[in-house]
This record gives sequence, C-alpha cells and structure tokens, in this order.
Amino acid sequence: MANNNLNLHIDSHNNAQSKFEYFLLSVVLGILAISIQSFDAKADYHSIYLIILSWVLLIMSFMAGIFRIERKLLLTYVNIDSSSIPEHIKAFEKASRGESVIMKNEYDEYNEKEIEWELLVLKVKEDLSIKYKNMHKTHIEISYQIFKWSFLFAIITYSLFNVSNIINVPLSSELGIISVIPLIVWLTILRHKNTVKSLRPDDDI
Repeated sequence: MANNNLNLHIDSHNNAQSKFEYFLLSVVLGILAISIQSFDAKADYHSIYLIILSWVLLIMSFMAGIFRIERKLLLTYVNIDSSSIPEHIKAFEKASRGESVIMKNEYDEYNEKEIEWELLVLKVKEDLSIKYKNMHKTHIEISYQIFKWSFLFAIITYSLFNVSNIINVPLSSELGIISVIPLIVWLTILRHKNTVKSLRPDDDI
C-alpha cells in the first residue's frame, strides 16, 4: 500500500514537472515569435546585433529544452528496462550457490555453466544501464543549464536592445554589460557546484 502511494506521488510529480517544462518551452517560443513579429526590418534600429543575439539565444534555449525532455524520456526508459536486473542477478546468484533452481521452461533447468553465463550477461547489462543512466543525467543537467542561462541572457539582451533604442546607450556600455553577464553566470554555476559538493556526504563516512 505504501509503495502504491509512493508511486502515485512520483507519477504526479513527474506529470506536474513535465507540464511545467512544456509551459516554459511555450514561453520561450512565444517570446521568440513575438519579438520577430514586432521587428520592423525597415526601421532604423540602434544596436541591431542585440536583437539578433537574443533570437539566437532563444533558439538555443528552446533546443536545449527539447533535448532535455528527450534525455529524460530516455532515462525513464533505461530505468524501466533495467529495473528487474538486480532481482534477476540475486536469483541466479542463489542458484549458483545451489540454494535454488531456475527453470528455463517447464521441463529444463539451468545448469551451472548456463547460470554463470546468465550472471555475466546480467552484470554487463547492469553496468551498461548504470553508464547510460549517468550519461543521461549529465546531459539533463547540462541542457538545463543551457536552457536556463540562454533564456536569461536572451531576456537581458532583448531588454538592452529596447532600452538602447530609447535612450541611445553607447556601444561601449552595451559591450560592457554583455561581457559581465557571462562572468556572473559562470560564478553562479561555480557557486552552485561548490554548494552541492559540500552537501554531499563524505565517502569515508
């Protein structure tokens, strides 16, 4: 009963998270569409490179979000596909110690060599599943960072474009603002990594 309730909570959380991610993607795509639609190619804009940069960043953010969703689906598939492997390994390990018998079909049982072979295959599959899980988790984290910071940088450059066309911001000031933002992003990510690392329990404990 407790496991069923836990699974329901997990499914509910995953569904809510998926809806939120699709909502964020629609926001990114909507901002991109509105900014392109409102752009007048015949107008005499100041610092045109800013609006182009914001479009590129919005596209990057959208593509990173799509990639993240794809990797999450692949991670879910690997989790489901490998969920029974530990149980099978335990069963064949018991059989290898002579504590139980595993039947291949209604009439035949696994012999000692077949049990050793099945154990080898299962452990290889388990190692591969762990490798793919770690790879997909890394891709999910990287794509999330790209999605988040590209979107934030796009909003800043788009806002700076609009401001520069109202008060005519000097080019040197624009470039200064743009160059400072990646530094702030890098320092934020570095601080986040150090915080996560400090929260992890020590391996020796």
